[in-house]
Amino acid sequence: KINNKIKICFISFIHPFDAVNQIKFHNQGSIVIAAVLLVLFYVFKVLGVTNGGFMFSKFDPQTYSSVYTLLGSVGLVLLWTICYWAVAVLFSGKCKLKEIFIVSSYAMLPQIINGIF
Repeated sequence: KINNKIKICFISFIHPFDAVNQIKFHNQGSIVIAAVLLVLFYVFKVLGVTNGGFMFSKFDPQTYSSVYTLLGSVGLVLLWTICYWAVAVLFSGKCKLKEIFIVSSYAMLPQIINGIF
């Protein structure tokens, strides 16, 4: 039997509105799963840059820094989360920072699956 929080993670890109409602109103989201997905997203981004085909990548091992990839992947998700929360605060605090982070990280699941292939 699959844990309900893991199940919500995998149905989030098939039924996004149902997943958001489960996370917001029934507290079914998990920060741990969201953080793991964000780390996997970063790992697959680094692997995509470093091991991508020569036709698709201009990878130079002498000048490559994974900090830029970190800022371009995890940094953008965190920036999105903070900006979305700031807008939500203006509208009477309709969302919590935790919920926004979980939903944003769950939204990275298709990109992670794409990175596997």
